[in-house]
Amino acid sequence: MIASVSIAGVHPSSSLGYTNYLVLQYGDETIRGYNISWAAENTTIAPAKDGGPGFDEWIVPNVVGLPGTHMSVTALADESGGSHLTVFFQTNGTDITQFVRDDTGGAFTSNEMPVNL
Repeated sequence: MIASVSIAGVHPSSSLGYTNYLVLQYGDETIRGYNISWAAENTTIAPAKDGGPGFDEWIVPNVVGLPGTHMSVTALADESGGSHLTVFFQTNGTDITQFVRDDTGGAFTSNEMPVNL
């Protein structure tokens, strides 16, 4: 049996990352994360947390990655016992930008890290 997860519109040269979310570059070059419920042949995208239509997903707002950017994603423990989701990708070709938010939701903050050639 083939798993039923399909995400239409993924950028054709997207890299993929996974920690607490499957992270990818969408066709409009935005970076998005999807909460995947892994269950062999019954793998699905988790429904929206608020019970509304759609999926438990997020978009890094107001920024796009370079087409086909390589991404790295991790969840880092914090002192309060929770974790922060951290996504790294390139936005202009001379940088690596770090985007961070609480794993349970909220706004992303960012920090650009220049790459010296």
